[in-house]
Amino acid sequence: MNVTITIASLMKEVCEALRDKRTLVLTVLVPLVFYPGLIMMAGGLGAQQKQKVEQSELVIGVSGMDSDVAELTEISSKQKNNLQWRSYQSEREIKSLLDAGEVQAFVQASQIEEGDFESTQVEVHYLYSAQGLAAQARIKAALKTLKDNKVQAQMGRVIVLEDDVNYATLRMKAGNQFGGTAAYFLAFLAFTGCMAVAVDVAAGEKERGTLEAVLVTPAPFWKVALGKLYFIVVMGTLSVISTAGGIGLMALLASQVAPAMGIGNIDVWSVLGMIVLLLSLVFFFAVLLFSVSILARSSKEAHMKASLLMLVVAMSLVYCILPGAEVTSGVLYTPVLNVAMAIKGLWEGSLSGGQFVLVLGMMAAISMLILWYVNYRVKQDPEKVLLRQ
Repeated sequence: MNVTITIASLMKEVCEALRDKRTLVLTVLVPLVFYPGLIMMAGGLGAQQKQKVEQSELVIGVSGMDSDVAELTEISSKQKNNLQWRSYQSEREIKSLLDAGEVQAFVQASQIEEGDFESTQVEVHYLYSAQGLAAQARIKAALKTLKDNKVQAQMGRVIVLEDDVNYATLRMKAGNQFGGTAAYFLAFLAFTGCMAVAVDVAAGEKERGTLEAVLVTPAPFWKVALGKLYFIVVMGTLSVISTAGGIGLMALLASQVAPAMGIGNIDVWSVLGMIVLLLSLVFFFAVLLFSVSILARSSKEAHMKASLLMLVVAMSLVYCILPGAEVTSGVLYTPVLNVAMAIKGLWEGSLSGGQFVLVLGMMAAISMLILWYVNYRVKQDPEKVLLRQ
């Protein structure tokens, strides 16, 4: 008898779930499509980004071997490695050229003569980045061909390839290697931290009927909404703080073993900039999820829409972990992704003040626009929005 009751109860819940299309979409279709799609998208974008970096046209500075520039240009043309060789005077500071992006790598040569023996010692200077590493590999291939050509021509000059010189600081290396991954988790967990409470704050109260009290009190809706919004922001901030604390502790411990993972070289202003960016992102997520929750007809609808938004956020943030991902104009105008990439840029030390202000301004403007829309909807028909449907 007890088994029959249990089975009957089970069948009832199954039937109700099958009748609810939103439940089926959220529990079956989304996981079935999203996770394989996310993996495929990450792999496809990663391969595409890597190919883009490998095929990009790079400018290489040359000093001390001007007579070989024409031959190097011909070699690069045959190898189809998209290198432009540009001669510079030896007094030009190599690091300033690399930092300014005028060249992606620099080949510095010095002539050594010992009796009848003449050699050219060559050093490759570069920054640790996707473009810098790509330039280094292509330069090595071109110089090896040049070296072989000199030997075959019996010119009496030997090209000796010295150890490469990497100008990237530990901060730049760590930001390039780990900044994107850290930004991904910080941004994603900021969303989940807000989502954990946002649905119940509005849609949950609507179902319980407690939100109806707003209609019979003289308090303006926006003041009540602001209190709920602050609560979501606080909870989202706590989630981010715990995540950032864990990542920071891991990096500090790892830096004792592998200095390249250290974060100690990040200056105080960059750390403060990251905090401000994260707070702006938490506020944006809080506003977005609160608007979804207050405008939803039920908790189930709010959960489904919030879950779909979570998938969109997760997929957009994949760009952060791609090789060679950079802060471009398109990225700066993409909500959520712009904050994540700005955090990575601050870690590397490559984000400009103008880009920082642009990201903050855009996130604030979108948040204010969403709040205005929600307030407008409530004013238009408060009973339809605030009462249980």
